[in-house]
Amino acid sequence: MKQTIPIIHLYIPEALDHSNCEIWYFKHLFQRRLTKAKLKYYAYPNRKEFETAFDQTKKHSKRRHDGKKGDTIAADDLFFIVTDTDLKPGQSNRDEVRADLRKHYNWFNGDVPIIFSSRSFETWLCMHNQVYNKPFSGQNTLEHDVGHNYEKTEKWYKTHAERLYSTIDNACANCRISRSSAIDSEKHEHTNRESFKNTVPTLADEYTINWFLNISTITYMDKLIDVLRGFE
Repeated sequence: MKQTIPIIHLYIPEALDHSNCEIWYFKHLFQRRLTKAKLKYYAYPNRKEFETAFDQTKKHSKRRHDGKKGDTIAADDLFFIVTDTDLKPGQSNRDEVRADLRKHYNWFNGDVPIIFSSRSFETWLCMHNQVYNKPFSGQNTLEHDVGHNYEKTEKWYKTHAERLYSTIDNACANCRISRSSAIDSEKHEHTNRESFKNTVPTLADEYTINWFLNISTITYMDKLIDVLRGFE
């Protein structure tokens, strides 16, 4: 029987096609560096393909667990939803954002981690420079803080791939510090407040989702980066 290496499936609901910042980031930083896994990206129009791949992986895993033969032995694939809160200034779209996050959770009953950034992916890019807890005041300000003449183009990500990769350990460290500080600064209590500093939250209830929507500069991208680096 053939043993295959796992595929890491990334669904990015904000992406209408593969012309997307997150895809460019992972493509130019990790695609050629992963030797123990493959990367596969899904934009919004491909969400059904993502779901099908998840269902097939569960079937393969069950066949191996049950000891059935005659099937290709597929290594266990990994699945992640990578999304932003995309809250507008003043949070005028809060209801829509809350519904989207709950929808992502319900889609797989919480079995697929939701790697989210608030307010956008550029929050993570800022972590490559420094600990970043600046309150969100507008997307233009956030993009300005990325520095290095930032542009939402594949050319920019390709040009800066080596620099970004060389600072990725610092970015993860900055991300953890920023997240811990942001969570400590949130005035409302949550029973899982301390665990949220180190684990990707399960967005299973309205209170948890609303709690996170109050925190404007937070990201769990470091958790996905840790997984990817384990497959280099």
